[in-house]
Amino acid sequence: MKQSYDLLILGATALASGILAANPKLSAVVLESSSLAAGEFSNAYKGGNAPDFAPTTAAASDLKDECIRRKVFFDGAEWLPAITPIIANRMADSGADLYFFAGLKEIAAEDDGYRVTFSGFGIDHSFTANRIIDTTSKFVSHAFFGASEPEMAQITLNHYDGEQTLHSLPCGDDIASARAELVKSNENILKIATELCYSPAASRMDFGAAAWIPSAAYDNFLAAYDAGASAALPSGKASTSAPEAVQDGAFDVIVIGLGTAGAIAAVTAMEEGLRVLGLENLPVGGGAGTAGSVLGYYFGYKGGVYRALDERAKGYNSKFVPTGGIGADQKILEIDASLAGSDFRYGAIFTDVKKSGNRVTGAVWYENGVRHEADAKFVLDCSADSAALVNAGCEMLGGRAIDGAMQPFSCVYYKYVNGRLGYGYVDNGRVNQYDPDDFGRSVIKAISSHVHLRDSYHKEYMGVAPLIGLREGWRIVGEETVIFADMIDGKWPVKPVYYGWSNLDNHGKDNMLESRIYEDWNSICGMWGWGVCLPVPMGALIPKGVDGILAGGRNVSVDHDIAMGLRMKDDAQKSGETAARLAAMAIRGGISAKDVDVDELRTKLYASGCLKAEDEIIRIEKQKCDEVYEFPLWCDDDAAITEGLASDAPAYFMWSARSLGKRGLLTALLDSDDEKTRINAALTLTLLDESSERIVSILTDAAAKRDGYIAKAGRKYIVPRSIAAISALGRIGAADAVPVLLGMIADEGYLDEIPFEPYDLMVDREDFVFQYRANLISALCRIAAKNPEIAGEIKAKLTAFMDGKRLAVSMMGPIIRYDDTPVFAKMIDSI
Repeated sequence: MKQSYDLLILGATALASGILAANPKLSAVVLESSSLAAGEFSNAYKGGNAPDFAPTTAAASDLKDECIRRKVFFDGAEWLPAITPIIANRMADSGADLYFFAGLKEIAAEDDGYRVTFSGFGIDHSFTANRIIDTTSKFVSHAFFGASEPEMAQITLNHYDGEQTLHSLPCGDDIASARAELVKSNENILKIATELCYSPAASRMDFGAAAWIPSAAYDNFLAAYDAGASAALPSGKASTSAPEAVQDGAFDVIVIGLGTAGAIAAVTAMEEGLRVLGLENLPVGGGAGTAGSVLGYYFGYKGGVYRALDERAKGYNSKFVPTGGIGADQKILEIDASLAGSDFRYGAIFTDVKKSGNRVTGAVWYENGVRHEADAKFVLDCSADSAALVNAGCEMLGGRAIDGAMQPFSCVYYKYVNGRLGYGYVDNGRVNQYDPDDFGRSVIKAISSHVHLRDSYHKEYMGVAPLIGLREGWRIVGEETVIFADMIDGKWPVKPVYYGWSNLDNHGKDNMLESRIYEDWNSICGMWGWGVCLPVPMGALIPKGVDGILAGGRNVSVDHDIAMGLRMKDDAQKSGETAARLAAMAIRGGISAKDVDVDELRTKLYASGCLKAEDEIIRIEKQKCDEVYEFPLWCDDDAAITEGLASDAPAYFMWSARSLGKRGLLTALLDSDDEKTRINAALTLTLLDESSERIVSILTDAAAKRDGYIAKAGRKYIVPRSIAAISALGRIGAADAVPVLLGMIADEGYLDEIPFEPYDLMVDREDFVFQYRANLISALCRIAAKNPEIAGEIKAKLTAFMDGKRLAVSMMGPIIRYDDTPVFAKMIDSI
């Protein structure tokens, strides 16, 4: 982020893109409150006559030619879902700084320009700009220029029917009411627009060095782009007003974010009889399952308030085309209906908490640029990414230890195939949403990737989901923290308040960069596809050292390993319910959350079904194999372990022997005549920190073996046995293995001799090469750390090897690769 810009544009609109195209030499910055480009057209389903528009600028003519080339125009109209990726691609090429989920907080005249402050994920950022052009439909900056909210010539809520014909319903400015009215009078609905279609009465207003030029004032995206490309920049003296905040009173609970967790938290708080204020940035509630278009459920224990809401949502199915899972629009409608009676605000951008000492006492947010404040006895941060908790100064936990990277994110799209609405996605890389530059670059790259920016559009592509698919953010350091290494060793939280259920699904394939326990679990033992019950104690929702605020959703206090599994929709919705009931008990008792009686809370959660007796059976499951083990989880039978280690599916028996400390049995098995038994026993002994010459010898031979053997698993995100051996040698710092491992690195033709067939973890030869090289580098770096006398040699040879090489690996949905080269370069440099 620069300290100063020539031009600030508010809104990543079609018109904004035209301005950028016409002014390539200007230093420009764009602030967008959503995670889309040109949402005023693609998200509102606004347009229809772009093919007939005659551009007046070269930039717009070029855009029209691109649309013709990509077959965006057919049936006499433009295909509206295609607009976002096309405009996003042009913005990505503009050179402007782009900031998404950016909540405008302040514009103040300063010298010959403006001081601008925006908030992103609870963190403030500032810069100066010489000029400002607001391209938003409702003039989000109006209050800073002493103007009123603009008048609209028309507002409609648009939708496609099952024949993909576009319809419009004239309405007011309340989108929830408009949705309710639309569904009463229509059937065979394919998709309701996520936002209202605005048509401002004015097309431009100037305020000195600032101007409002609304993109939505034009009939279609091409006309708006053309208007932007021909727009005169504002000139004059910068001046601003200092608008007063709106005081919205006091509430029992303010829920920040009405997404997956927050909608359920708000509904539960209402059920508890509390006065509730719900704040949601987007025009819809429901989060990942609605705006994120993840319609189905992954693993998870079912139960609680959300189950009844889902069933009620299905009651709308007769109005819609068939869909997988819970239909997004159906759930949005039911959330709207369930929140009726509370004060819930869509388009409300949270920016700050109010505090008194170490207690949170309320929230600050902006509605169309106007500051609002309210007091509350509790704030529930259900923003997924801890915006309120971060702003409150809570201590946070982040991504993986080696580089802080979060789990990969996705950019989901809707698709309509054979009369059924569904969704698709690929993983788009890793992103740090708390760094606005990284987040901006990543979002614009994702929504303009070839998954969305297609050579030829057809009607099955129904557009980018309006909510980018983040899987991980900062999580609180709570009164209690669930740590995978402790949990899997039997140190279970006392009296959990809800449970998750999933494999530790990190959506990554660079597991050599994850924690030691995760690499043990996955790379050495091959346990990726094993479901684990994930108990969450009450203290995991309570931030340490700060009162009056709770976490609800995937931001509860768990380590990065647990966060891979405790992020599913079931878990988040149960977390939202739990946070609301915990807050209600604290409010009624006049006590802090940590003083609430956990037994009473559990009784409430049992009554709603959020917590069930069957949830509390500690278990693991080999997914897709109907192989379940309940407490005491691990096999204690030496004969069964021996048989298991000799099999093609040894994972469970390896971890059993590790957990139960079967050193004697495993040591004896090192002399077995059976190769699988010997190698699996040696691998398991390294998990017990054993490193005898015999173990090193067996594993060195296994690492060098070129048979490509892979154990059997229900879900094949496991490495070949030779890579497991490499990882294990690194784990124990096996100096005697270094000549062989360095030889494998140096021999460029070595991997050509290993048989390879693509599978889930390695979808092509590049993945295959990555896994061997990355695991060898990681293992050698670990050996160097434990053996300083040979560290110099290892560093020199790895440095020479890496010269000019790229280590990139596919992600799930294996179209896009993630480049880990900088991480490995830093790892080698730190030897």
